[in-house]
Amino acid sequence: MKHLSFFILGTQRSGTTLMARILGAKSDLYIKNEIDLLRLFPNSTTPADEIISNLGTLMQEKLGPDPDAWLDENGYSLFALKDPQLCLHLDKLEPLTKQYKFIITVRDPRGVINSYLQNDWGLAVNAYAGAKRWNEEVGYQVAFAKRHPQSVMLVKYEDLLSDLRGTLQNICDFLGFELTDEIVNYHQKSATYAISDKNIHTNRPPDEKLSKRWSSSLTNRQIAIIESAASELMAFFNYTPAEKPVRLSGLQTGFYQLHQAVVGELKNQWMWRGRKVKKKLKSLF
Repeated sequence: MKHLSFFILGTQRSGTTLMARILGAKSDLYIKNEIDLLRLFPNSTTPADEIISNLGTLMQEKLGPDPDAWLDENGYSLFALKDPQLCLHLDKLEPLTKQYKFIITVRDPRGVINSYLQNDWGLAVNAYAGAKRWNEEVGYQVAFAKRHPQSVMLVKYEDLLSDLRGTLQNICDFLGFELTDEIVNYHQKSATYAISDKNIHTNRPPDEKLSKRWSSSLTNRQIAIIESAASELMAFFNYTPAEKPVRLSGLQTGFYQLHQAVVGELKNQWMWRGRKVKKKLKSLF
């Protein structure tokens, strides 16, 4: 796809939707909000040219037989793909860094895990499992960014909330286009894709209070577990601890991991079954 310019990715619940919502206000930029990654990466060794070809095929289903022609006809000179789960495929995306840019959003692990615990899916059902997941995924993202500093930009979710214009200026400079008022005032423009209830705040101006909601939702114990398990990367991103460190025994960490494996899977199965039922009912009416 000749219009493809960059990718937006990051650990789930880290602000990728907000990033896409903001940049998507640019009138000549079309952002695809998530895609079938099993078809984008059909196997573990999918080469770079096949990934782009698969993306074109998937976009044909959305835009028609010639996605690039559709984009031209509708005034779009740039195309981007946003999908948080792309961060699970960084090894396959590595060759694409020679041609495309990557924006990776990073959020305070306490905010991410607070969101996980309130989510219907089994992303993390306890603080330790959430911190372990955040550590692994963000660790890979940091390493990816360090290997490709000219192509990869890490952006903190909190910076978008506290200094929108300054942060966007850095992002636009990195991507190579001008920062305009339409981007800064993104909330005044309707989104080009459906916004779920969990992301409804992306239709409003940035609110710095959102970055601290975890402090009134998580218990002191949960906060201490997250901070202790994710201390190194928290320091890397200048996230300040709020509690004294705790040391978990092997028995405790084993229990938390078992709890995640069992309850997380049950929650995921419940959600998948619910989706299947809704799809079946929709086909009947």
